[in-house]
Amino acid sequence: MKNKTNPNPLTLLPPLHQGQRRVLGTTKRFNLLLAGRRWFKTSLAAQIALSSATRGKHILWGAPTEDQARIGFDWLNRITSGIAQTNLTRLQIRLPGDGWIIFRSFHNPEYARGFTVDGVVIDEVADVQAAT
Repeated sequence: MKNKTNPNPLTLLPPLHQGQRRVLGTTKRFNLLLAGRRWFKTSLAAQIALSSATRGKHILWGAPTEDQARIGFDWLNRITSGIAQTNLTRLQIRLPGDGWIIFRSFHNPEYARGFTVDGVVIDEVADVQAAT
């Protein structure tokens, strides 16, 4: 499970651009980021989620559809290969130190229930329908 050549998966993420570093330096308890295409919002979210999970935190990553949730899962799965344990059925990446990121579709808001987490990433939040 330990990758001797690169034990820290954060070093495998693309470097943050100036705008991402600025956002990362000013985060609060709740954050909403509105930025255009190609700003790499998902890349920033991956940085935050992975950084938290490597410190033992539990993160729920949601997206409007399963296909969109799988984009984040597939990307972080490749980055953490050899470092993390992956459960393809549960769409979960478990890191050393008991941190994990679990990916869910929010096309039905009930799919977010039942998890006790330290943080939530909602990718493409504008396309997630509100619970009724």
